[in-house]
Amino acid sequence: MYSAFSGKELQEACFEVRQLEFVDYDDFMKKYRMPAKSIVPLWQVSKFFDGVGVLLRRKLVDIGLVDELFHTEATLLWEKVKPLAEGRRKELNQPTVYQCFEYLYNEMKKREQKLHPAAQYVWDKALPQTELLHALTPEKGYHYQSSIQDSDNSRKQEQ
Repeated sequence: MYSAFSGKELQEACFEVRQLEFVDYDDFMKKYRMPAKSIVPLWQVSKFFDGVGVLLRRKLVDIGLVDELFHTEATLLWEKVKPLAEGRRKELNQPTVYQCFEYLYNEMKKREQKLHPAAQYVWDKALPQTELLHALTPEKGYHYQSSIQDSDNSRKQEQ
C-alpha cells in the first residue's frame, strides 16, 4: 500500500490534485471536465484513499499505521476533493461516491482529536501564532510527545 502511494505516478497525481483551483463542484466541472484526461489524477488519488478507507472500515489495517503513513496527504486531499465528492453524489444520486475516503478522513480526525486535543482546539479556533505557542504548553494541559510515543500510546489506548 505504501509502495504504491510513494510511487512516482501517485505522487505526481497528488501534486496535480493539490494544484487544482476551483470554488465548488460546478466551477470544477466547467474548468476541468474536458478533456477527461485532465481529471485522471483526481480519480487516481480518490480511488487510492477510498481503497485505504475500505481496508480500514473492514479492520484489515490499523488506524495508527494508516494515520502515521498517510495523515497529511489524506486529510489535505480529502478537504480538497470533498466538494467534488459531494457534487458527484448529488449529480449521480449515489451517496456512496468516495464514501470510504470520507470515512478514512473522519477516522483520522477522531484519532487526532483523541491524541492531540489542544492541537485540534488551536486549528478549530485558528489562533494567531503567539496564542498557538501558549496553547501548546504543559501549563495549559497539553504536552506534545514524539510521534513514536504518540503511536505507542495510541495503540495501547485502542486495545
